[in-house]
Order: sequence, then structure tokens, then C-alpha cells
Amino acid sequence: MEIAVTMTLRNVSSQPMVLNYEYDTFNATDSHGYTYRFFGGQDKDTIKGIPIATTNRVDPTFTLLPGRSSTVTFLVQRAMNEAQTPGSRFDISASFGQYENLGQGRLRRLQTFPVSFKDRSVTSGGVATGIGGRADQTVENAAGRLLDRLFK
Repeated sequence: MEIAVTMTLRNVSSQPMVLNYEYDTFNATDSHGYTYRFFGGQDKDTIKGIPIATTNRVDPTFTLLPGRSSTVTFLVQRAMNEAQTPGSRFDISASFGQYENLGQGRLRRLQTFPVSFKDRSVTSGGVATGIGGRADQTVENAAGRLLDRLFK
């Protein structure tokens, strides 16, 4: 069972924001208690639309300009046996870091934005069809409203 979780990041501040997904902060659990994980690791094939920050590497190339938005997609999965059925609702969380480019390859974390959604419903299609049908279901895109509040 594979799902695509789509979030829209929106910069409502007056300044450009250098953002990265914070490595190993994504979690998705369905209403039956099943946890979904990245298959093959957290990389550009499973996290689309934003660079990944690790403890020793930050990518300064993703800058969200004031008033602009960008879509981020997480592709996760869970192996299900015949007796298991996936839940219809999800709890989802992830963290995004904002960084300042100090020049000469140096970056400093300004803040971290933890994002969490509880009891989100599932819809068919959506991003799943936009990425070549790799995902069976797509969790509703509701992140924009919360991220708007965080970035103010």
C-alpha cells in the first residue's frame, strides 16, 4: 500500500525563505494504527518539491519568495497482508527548517516549523495520477492553512 501526502507551503512573510524538509521527521499513521514509511530511504525519489536537510548538509537552493507557494509530496508505503486493510484517516507530521545563507557555503538554521495534521481523510487520484500512478491514495491537501499560520 503506497500513499502520497501532499502539502502546500506558502510564504506569507515579506522576506524570502530558504526551506528544507528536516530529515527523518515525517510520520504517517492510519486509523488502524498502521505506520507508513519511506521505501528505500528519504531521498529525491520519495520526497518531491523540497530539499532534505540532514545534520551535516542543508541545500540553500529552495527559496520561497514572499507571496508564493510550492507543493511538497511525500511518497510512503506499508506492506499489508491479506487480513489487513488500510485505514481511511491519517495522522501526519513533518518538520521544515528555515535557513539563512551566510555566504561561502555556510548556512544557519533560523527556526523549525513542525507541522501536524490529525484525522485527515483520504481521497483517490489527485497527486497519485500526477506522478504516474505510483500511489494508490492521496491524503487531502490541507497543509497550506496551517503553514500560512506558522509563517506569519
